[in-house]
Amino acid sequence: TDLSRNLVDMEYGKNMLMGIEPGSIMFTSGDNATFVLAYFNKVEGLRPDITIYDDIGRIFPNIYGEEFLKMGAVDYQKAVNQKQREFINNNSDKSIYFILGGIIFNMDDIFRHPVGCLYKVGKHNKEDDEKNKQLWDKYQFSAMNDNTFFHDYWARDIKAQFHLMKGECHSYRSEYLKSAGQNNQEELRLAKEQYKKAEDEASDISTIMNFLGIAISRYFSADEAMEFYKKSIAISPNA
Repeated sequence: TDLSRNLVDMEYGKNMLMGIEPGSIMFTSGDNATFVLAYFNKVEGLRPDITIYDDIGRIFPNIYGEEFLKMGAVDYQKAVNQKQREFINNNSDKSIYFILGGIIFNMDDIFRHPVGCLYKVGKHNKEDDEKNKQLWDKYQFSAMNDNTFFHDYWARDIKAQFHLMKGECHSYRSEYLKSAGQNNQEELRLAKEQYKKAEDEASDISTIMNFLGIAISRYFSADEAMEFYKKSIAISPNA
């Protein structure tokens, strides 16, 4: 199979780097995001103005300590969670970004909001709406939208994440409008539309179904969310 046009991961990496403010900190997680960011940052030298860390401390600088690498999975997760919380508190003067599914993503008490395809620590504000619009207009999707080559599991996972994050942008804007006493129904409709595209793209990927369950539970209904959780468990019952 000719995969010479499969530049999905390249678009993913460049799109992620595009929206990060100069001097910011970025936390990455998972193979798709971590390795493409490592390539662009370490090989091509893109965005030397930002500092990148990964959730396991093996690709980018390890802020967790060598003893973390010897822990079991459960203890390791708890320890990294605590270390990243401390890191956020000690770097409150800097913008901190993280990806869908990272350690910070699971910290429900940490305020966050979507900025393009990433999350940013802190509360959503009006300026974010304009930045989101600009980013989604600038993002590269040529390979992601090219159906002339086979889209494997990883390509579909990336495409689904983009739909999910665009849905998150609409959902967070709907909450902002609601808090301002304005009509938010159109934003909720657009959010649901993007979540459906994510489902259609990756209905066989457990993590995407789980993320959709989380998103739907926050902005729509628990019953709808439960269906996605059930799908996630059915795909990977031992995960």
